[in-house]
Amino acid sequence: MLPSKDGLEIIHSLRENNIRTPTIMLSTKGETKDKVSGFKSGADDYLPILAPRLTEKTIKRDIEQLKIENRVERIGSTGKKVIGK
Repeated sequence: MLPSKDGLEIIHSLRENNIRTPTIMLSTKGETKDKVSGFKSGADDYLPILAPRLTEKTIKRDIEQLKIENRVERIGSTGKKVIGK
């Protein structure tokens, strides 16, 4: 839990302000309804921290994948080639 807003509110606010930074929600809530709420709020991925496969390696892999997807999205929307960003 965060002090003033929960993660759903923060991501929703980011998306409303057209901020498309890739986000991964880590939560102790792992039920399907919680995951659906996370994705509906705008999260790119939702990982319950109780998942046995959640490791530092998994998190790093997911972050790298989101970076790649974000680069491809920017290239597609601008028609410009982006290198090293």
